[in-house]
Order: sequence, then structure tokens, then C-alpha cells
Amino acid sequence: MVYSDQNVDSSPHAQKSELRTIISLSKFEFNEHIKNKWLVSYGLLFFLLSYLILYLGGANPIQASGSMMSLVLLLVPVFSLVFGANSFVENIPFMELLASHPVNRSSLYLGKWLGLSSGLSLAFLVGLGVAYLVQVGIVWGQGKEFILLLILGIMLT
Repeated sequence: MVYSDQNVDSSPHAQKSELRTIISLSKFEFNEHIKNKWLVSYGLLFFLLSYLILYLGGANPIQASGSMMSLVLLLVPVFSLVFGANSFVENIPFMELLASHPVNRSSLYLGKWLGLSSGLSLAFLVGLGVAYLVQVGIVWGQGKEFILLLILGIMLT
């Protein structure tokens, strides 16, 4: 039984196996989180709040970007921490089962993190992006601030 990552085989076959483990676990986590009602509410919350900010901001979406930046900096880390902690607590028996197999712990945690962060990022992008497209529309040459806001939100997730 392997208890640490130091005793793991580093052959090419073992590295492919680790990569397969990471990919399959991240796909599983992503599919599990997409079905979660809290992730849907997270996306809807971002849609409603950003739509209201853009609506009340008037015709100038650049001024509304500052308010949305505050919204992103406040809500994204808080919700990511709460959702991530809840995800780990709910899946303790599943993680114990996976940890009993001869698999790297780092592969397990990396796959879980990738699946969780991709689900949160998708909900964030849909919530904020749809609100922006509904309120402002697609205007060529504008939206650089909004793209930076999306990148910041994804990186915070």
C-alpha cells in the first residue's frame, strides 16, 4: 500500500494511468456538480445581480464594470470556499474508497479540484455572460473590461 507520493512508480505507463485517473475523476466531479442545485443557484445569483448592476448602471457598461468587479471579488471566493468544503465533506466515503486503491493522492485531489473548479467556472461564465449579452449585447470593440472580469472570476474560482 502506498501512503505517500514519494514511493510511486514514475514510468510512462504509470504517468498515463495517473493522467487517466485525473481526467476520469474530474469528469465525474464535473457531472456531479452540474446536477447540484447550489451550482445552479450560484449561476442564477450572478445572472440576477449582474443584470441589475448593468441595468441600473445605465448606458455605460464601463462604469458598471467597477460594481461587477466588487461583486466578483466578494462572492466568487466565498462561494468557492463554501462549495468546495461542502463537496469534500459530502464525498468523504467516496474519497476513502478511492484512497484505498493504489492511486496517487495528488491525482485524486487534482481531479477533484479540476472537476469542482470547472463546474463553478461554467456557472460563473453563464451567469455573468448571459446577463452581459442580454443587457449590453454584442458590440464590436467594447467589452475588454468585461473579458478581464470574466478571466479574474475564473482565476478566483
